[in-house]
Amino acid sequence: MSLVAAGLWVVGTILGRLAMRSMQGAESMGFGPTMGDAIAAVSVLASLLLCGIRERPTETRSESQTWQ
Repeated sequence: MSLVAAGLWVVGTILGRLAMRSMQGAESMGFGPTMGDAIAAVSVLASLLLCGIRERPTETRSESQTWQ
């Protein structure tokens, strides 16, 4: 699910950029990053980290190592 969220952030950011360019026409905002891009980047990073943490296998203790 985290990978889906990361993908949606990327797609949403790209589509938002395209929509803004089509509305502004010749007065386009340029190629520089915006605050929305920074928010999307942090969100994608958080989603990928959550996916990595979630997919890590859990340790299983053998019966001899369990607390008595």
